[in-house]
This record gives sequence, C-alpha cells and structure tokens, in this order.
Amino acid sequence: RSFCDMRWDEVPILPQGMFINLWGLVSFVIILLDACILPMAVAWEFEPRRVEWALELIFWVADAIVKFNTGFYSKQGTLVVERRRVALHYATRWFLFDFSIILLDCVAFAWPQLRILRLVRLFKAGNISRSLEDLLVEFGMHRMILLQKVCETGLAILLLTHWLSCAWFFMGCSRWTAGRESWLSLVEDPGGLHVWDIYGRCVYFVLGHILAAPVDASIAPQSIEERTFLVCLIFSSVLVVGAGISNMTNAIAVLNHASAEVRDMKSKLRQVLRASGVERSHASRIVRFAVHSHRRRRDLVVDQGIMRLLSKTLASELTRCQRSVHISSHDFFRTIRDGFPDIFLDVCSAFQTNLYGDGDLVFGLDTRCEFFYITLGGTFLRKSRRASQDGRKDPKFTQSFTVQTWREEEWELEQFSKRRHLCEVALFAKCLHRTELRTTTFADALTLSGSDLAGCMRASPKCIGMVYRYAVEFLACISEQEIAISDIVPPTVAQRVTQNLATHDTPGEDLSFDSPPVDDVKVSNFLEFLLDPKATGLDDMVTQVTEVFGELDGSSGIYVRLNQDAERRRSISSLTSFVYLLRNDYDGFVQAQPEGSRLSHDVWSRLQRFVSWADLGPREVHAMVVLLVARGLGKTGAFLKAMPARQRTEGEVVMQLLRFMPKQVPSSVLLDQEQIDLIDKSLTTHAVFNLAQFLQGETVPHHVQRLKVVAQEEGEMVFKFSLLALVCLLCGIRGAEDPRGSLFVNQAQGLTMVLGLSVLRKLDRADAVEVYWTYVNHRAEQIGIVLHSEECLAHARLACLTRATAQDVQGVLASWKQLSPPDRSALTRHFLADGIGERTFMFTFLPKYLLAARANRNVGLARAFVVLVDILDKLEKEGFGDRSGSSTINVNLKELSDFVDQVASPAAFMAVVEHSTISQRGAELVLLISTKHKQSAGEDGWTDDPVQELKMILRRMRRRVESIGSAVEQWAPQGICDGCDLDPELIPCTPGHGPGISPPDSELLKDLASVFV
Repeated sequence: RSFCDMRWDEVPILPQGMFINLWGLVSFVIILLDACILPMAVAWEFEPRRVEWALELIFWVADAIVKFNTGFYSKQGTLVVERRRVALHYATRWFLFDFSIILLDCVAFAWPQLRILRLVRLFKAGNISRSLEDLLVEFGMHRMILLQKVCETGLAILLLTHWLSCAWFFMGCSRWTAGRESWLSLVEDPGGLHVWDIYGRCVYFVLGHILAAPVDASIAPQSIEERTFLVCLIFSSVLVVGAGISNMTNAIAVLNHASAEVRDMKSKLRQVLRASGVERSHASRIVRFAVHSHRRRRDLVVDQGIMRLLSKTLASELTRCQRSVHISSHDFFRTIRDGFPDIFLDVCSAFQTNLYGDGDLVFGLDTRCEFFYITLGGTFLRKSRRASQDGRKDPKFTQSFTVQTWREEEWELEQFSKRRHLCEVALFAKCLHRTELRTTTFADALTLSGSDLAGCMRASPKCIGMVYRYAVEFLACISEQEIAISDIVPPTVAQRVTQNLATHDTPGEDLSFDSPPVDDVKVSNFLEFLLDPKATGLDDMVTQVTEVFGELDGSSGIYVRLNQDAERRRSISSLTSFVYLLRNDYDGFVQAQPEGSRLSHDVWSRLQRFVSWADLGPREVHAMVVLLVARGLGKTGAFLKAMPARQRTEGEVVMQLLRFMPKQVPSSVLLDQEQIDLIDKSLTTHAVFNLAQFLQGETVPHHVQRLKVVAQEEGEMVFKFSLLALVCLLCGIRGAEDPRGSLFVNQAQGLTMVLGLSVLRKLDRADAVEVYWTYVNHRAEQIGIVLHSEECLAHARLACLTRATAQDVQGVLASWKQLSPPDRSALTRHFLADGIGERTFMFTFLPKYLLAARANRNVGLARAFVVLVDILDKLEKEGFGDRSGSSTINVNLKELSDFVDQVASPAAFMAVVEHSTISQRGAELVLLISTKHKQSAGEDGWTDDPVQELKMILRRMRRRVESIGSAVEQWAPQGICDGCDLDPELIPCTPGHGPGISPPDSELLKDLASVFV
C-alpha cells in the first residue's frame, strides 16, 4: 500500500508483502551466523567484536519495531491493520520472548558467558522458514520450495554436527587444561595445532558417529563424562539420521511426483495410440502436446479439490490474481476493473483457458466470430487477404507492433508471439472472421464470449449502462476511422473510447449547476417578516420567495437548470403555505382554491391551533424555510444517481446537498450545525412516517408506533417540527398547477388533515394502536359508518383507502357485500392487523389501485377486492411473510395500479395474479406483471390459457374449502349429550339423531380439498 492510502491508526506493513519477506530472510541469515559463531566462541574462548555485536543488537531492536507495525490475519481470515489490535497481538505472543533476548544481549556485554543463550532465537526459525517460503512464491519459484525443504533438513544435520563438535572439543579442552585425562591427551601436541585443524578432527569424529561411518582411531573417550557424551551422541544419531532421511525422502518424492504423473500419462497414452494404430509421427505429436498441456494446465489451473476448499469470493480472487495482468491490459477491461471490482472478479472467472498444439486452427476465415481472444504464450500465424488500394486500413495500426510479415500474391501473413487482443467486436456484435489464425508452436489463449460477459454484468445495471455506452462508441469509432470490422482493431480505438467515457462519466458533472447566491440581508428581512404578524409589504409572495431564495429562481435556479420546474413550483407552494400558516393569513392560503371547495374558516382555525401547538422559534423557522426550499431536489434523478447506492433516498440526497454542496443550495450556508441536524432528524422521521399515507389509511399502527419511538428518542421539538414540515409538503402537492398558497388542502382534504393531526398530537400520552384507530373512528363517523364489529372497522379503513364520502360510501359497502365470506374474512384480518404484535403487509399505491378500479367500469371495486385477496394468498403461500424479519412488510402495487387504468377485459384483470411474480427489491416486495399480460390490457375479448385459468379457479376454491373447514372447527361441539355427539346447549337434538353421529369433520373437508387440488 502507498502511504497516501494509509490512515494514522493503521500499520504500514502487510504480513504478505515483499518487505516483510525480505526482512525475514535477513533475520534467518543472522540467526544462522549466531548458530555457527557462538558455539565456537564458547568452545575456543574467543570474543566477537563488539561493533558487530552492537549492530546485531540494533537489528533485533528494529525487528521488534517492525513486528509492532506489521499487520496479521485473524482466525476468521481477515486482514487486521488497526494499530491497537496489531500491537496487542504482538504483545501477547512474541514480544516477551523478543524483549527477553534483547535484554540478554545487553547483559552479555558485561557477562560474555551468557551469550550462548542467544541461540534460543532458533525457536523463531520456523516463522522465518515460512517467510522464506512466501518469498519464493512471491518470485514465482515454486519448485524451489521443495529444494528448500531438502536444504533445511541437510542444514539441520550440519548445525547439529557443528554444535556437538564444539561441545566435544569444549569437554576435552576443559579436562586437558585442568591436567586431567581427556581425548586431547591422545593427540600429539594439541596446543600447537591450528584451530581449524582440531575443529576438523572434532567434526570428523562426531559426523562419523552420527552417520555410523569410520572414525579417527586416535581419538577415543578417556573419562566417564566423555563416554556418556559419546553414548548420547550415538543414541541421538539414530533419531537425527532417521528424521533427516525421512524428510529428505518425502521432499524428493514430492519432487518426483510431478514427473511420475507425466511418465504415467505418457505410458497410458502410448498404449492407446499403439492399440489404435496411429502413425508414429502423429502419435509423437500427440504425446508432446499432451505433456505440454499437462504441465501448462498445472501452472494455470488450480486443482478442483483445492478450489472446493475456498469460498466463492476467494476462488474468484485467486482466478483474478492469475489472469488480471493479461485481462486488464485491455483498456475496456481495465475500466471495468477500476469502476466495478466485483464485476471484474466475475469477468476473470468467465474467461476460459484454451491450449493449442502446433499447427492448430484457432479460427478460420469467414467463420462466425464468437469469442474475444487474449493470446498468452506461443507463436501464432495470422493470415488475411491483402488490402486493396481502396480498402479501409488504419496506417497507424501496422506500425504499432513489431512483427514479422510475409507478403504473397493474395495473402498477407503475420507471425507474432507477444500478447494480443483479437476479435473484440465479438463482444458487442455479430460478424465473421476476416482473417485466419493458426499456431506454429504450442500456444495458449484466454477466450470470452459476449453472452458470458453479459452474464457477469447482470447484477449491476450501472455496469450494463457503461458497457452499452462503450459498445456504441466503440462501433462508432470504427465507422469514423473507416476501419473494417476485423479480428484486430487498433489499440488506439479502445483508448479513445475509454477516455471519452471517463470524460462523460466524471462524478458530479451533472451536479455542476449553481444557483444564484443568496443575499444575507434579504433572507434576514424575510425571516423577520415571517415572525412579525403585523409586518406588511410582501404582497406577491411567489415573487418574493423566488427573489430571496436563488434555488427557486425561474430563470437560473437549480430546479430550472435541472428541468425540474414542476418540483420548483411545488416547493414554492409549500413555502408560501408555510408563510401563510405561520402568519395566520387565510386569504393568501386559499387564494388559488375554487369557491365551491374552498377551505372553511372553521378548519383553518383548527389548523392554526396545530401551528400554535408546534410553537416554532426563529431558528426552527429558518430551518423549516431551507428544508422546504431544498426538499424537492431529493427527487431529482441527477442527484439520486450521483449518490452512493446506500444513500439513494430523497432525505439522504437533501442532506448531502445541505452539508456538502453549498453552491447548489446556497440557502444552507446561513444555517448552523444545530439547524442542519434538526433538518436531518426531521427527514429521518419522514422516512419512518408518511403523513399522506396515514391520512388515507394506507399505513398500519406499526408506522405510528415507529413515529412515537422517534418522538421519544429525538425529543418534542423534532416531533413537532417534522409534523409541521409534512403538513407544508402536503400543501404543495398541487403546486405545479398553481403555486399561490395551497390548492390541495381544500375543505375535504383540510378536514381529513385536522382529524389526523388532532390524534397525532396525543401520541406522547396514548398508545400507537389507540391513536391509529381513533383516527379511523373519526373518519368513520365523518362519513356515517357505525362501528359495532371487526368487519365494520375494516369498512372504515376501506373507506379511508377509497377516499369515500358520505355520498358514495354505500357503493363501497355494496361492493364489499358481493365478496364471499372467506374473502371478506381474509380482507378483514388484513385490514385489522397492526404490524406490531402480528405480521401484516402494507400495500403502497393501494389507494391509487382502488380508485382506478372504481373508475374503470370493466373492473369495479368488487373485482379489485378479489384480486387483492389473491395477492394476499400468493404472499402467504410463497412464504414471503416468513422470510422477512419485520412484522410489517411493504408490497409495491404500482404496476398493478397502472394496469387497472388500462385494462379493458374483466377476465384479463381477474387473472392478473396468475400472470404476475413477486420479487424482493431492497426492503420491499414488488408485484411484477408479465410483459405479455400487460400488452393484453387493451384487448376486449381476452381469453386466458386453460392451465392458468384452472390454477386461478383452484386457488379460489381452496380458499373457500379452507374457510368451510375453519367454520366447522368453530361449530364442532366441545361436549356431547347423552344420546348423541352434539352439545344440546348449542344445537338441539333432532328426531332420529343417535349416538355416533357428529357434524362434518373439518379435517375430512381439508383432505378432500387437497386431493381435489
């Protein structure tokens, strides 16, 4: 990693990096020198130079520092580079050992006799050996690893011989110097012999006993100590030699294993070829290619047994490491690697390795071009027709490669052995090969088809878009440069296309529109006007807000620059409605409303009581104004696409703009951090609770409960601020038609709104379920529904969903009565589920669906209810309720609501569920209607496939039979009378009724239904 990529709390050294491997090699060399020098220094009593000793001490201190800055892999296989965890990991493992040896080195300056204890560093040789093995892998010397094992075994035997030789001399010298008998007494003039002479005799003597070889007869033990040493030497030699020979034999066997596989394969292949009567020359060619293929695949392809031990991601990473150098050498795939690393992993795995013998045909002239090729090794010969005088040829292309070219009368031959990219056009278009490619030696190449590339990108629409733009521009470049669609396209084409993509796809380019700057004085004056009810002078409110807030400017504001004028007008309507609500300006609020449906003064006074309850201060008013100005930008596609995938919600977009893009939203510059946080919390509340959905009965008590939790956690001011912001946003829904005040909150909508707000204000001291059903009860009383049963509660919620009034509610109830009892029971259970203690589905776009069904004479509410029951049944039977961990599951019915608007055949509508699928998209489920069925929406005489029609009939019949079984279970008696199996208190006995006769068995009915289905 580069130092620019690191943070201060991360260590700079990776455990598998080149530096740590080289450091381990140096450590191994120093330990090996100590293992050789220290025993001789103790035996012959000479002291190493202190300079060398000090340098070695400095190295081991540096080694401890390096270990404190080297990451490690946890037991779960993750790389840990956090400095605190790395330090703790080293401190609990090797630090105490390393510190003790360093301290021993310091003490040995004063007491040299202790220096022999430094040999305990040999315990670290195992780690250093593994580092050396990693270093060999880093350089690609895999075969050297086996040789390393052999050398380690031999080195261990030599070190043991060296130590025992020094110990043998030390024992003899100590006794001889003290005037006692020793093996040195048998040597003539031992004091006059050179150190290496006497060392050689010791090595010869010890090695002879270890290997059971002849030894020097003039050297023999002369004391009990020396004889004991010799007995231990002979006994240990059996273990040492046995272990050494075993390790070396295993290593040699591994070295020979590959050769044995090749010999076995060649033997079997020759037997088959001989039995088949293949000519000797051809058989020899087959055998040579088989050997080459075996060795090449062993180097390029990992054994399947090993691949099964790896996870899918690690296996893809391994494949990427093997092929990335070759694949990313092409500009197109390098773009995928940089922009979509996960997709690049799949692309690397999708490439196929192909091996060719000498003279093999890779692709032929005028054959279908199906694959993109990357040549890896070997020599290829490309044969193409000679270009005519008017043929299209890129003059720069023939100069871009160093190749050997032969020209014949009609053909052009080109031989190359370097890496080439061939047939790139096959990834994007159908064409024929314009050349012929053969091999002249053993060769190999990677291939990828267009369908495999498309399969890799299936999970990333953004990558699909990038590849599509590349393909379009790539083919356009070929056309512009008048290059024939051939098997080789100049590299400059891909470079040009990727550069163009990088220029056009620069993040933030679509966000470069700046709004006019905001005048601090104008904003201050506007806020003073809002907070002073007696202030006058701002008659045309729409003009004033567009002048004060540059984002809303009709000529150069950010909304207009992004072609979002409708959202700009809605924002103006929301903002002016807030101004009129805050200043109690009834005339300004209703100025755009028609006389017949205009908001009444009574409802306006109730709205004013809500505004007084909110009690916003100057800082909250300023934050509210900025929120209403910027809220519409959250729906802008350019901003949504520019945000990270996890932040692509309207609220997150607005917060990113307020925090980091002051040029686009200059009004945010005047806010402090506390006001920004208030807006952030308010938008988070809006994501939890939607006031419009609550008012039309689309939500469930679960959402009210979540609102209550947010109010308790964030405080009363956030709760009040969020509710008032939702009211203002609702006021601007129809602002695109007329931004003066609120066209939406008329008498009907205003009355519904104040009913909802009146119960939500009590949320701090009431239960969420109670608040929810209190509002539904108020709506029921408003339209004349009497609540005396659970089914009546369902009627009340259904009236909210269909926006029924006192005049048309009876039509809704009449449609309800057309349903069968099982369907009514299913809908009642659904509409009464609270989503807190019992699971429920919340259908978004359900009001739109029901209103469209009521407006379409070919559908009607009764059929819409039946289809809604079909959807509930499909959700339950396919297990979507059990899969989700939430008790409230959102189901998007947008496609169904759009389908209802267009459908012309009742049969087509009734069969829509059988022609639909339910899929998971993020946190919600989506009902998707098949394309074929959507296309049939306008057909009057549509008829269903008999199989699908039978499935629909059986589904509804099964529901009815299950309902009958449930009813029978409730009806079945709990006790029996003396004469029969019936409970006389529930069902009186009838004449002729006798013992053993009981009501129909519900299980029997269920079994009958299942058999029939």
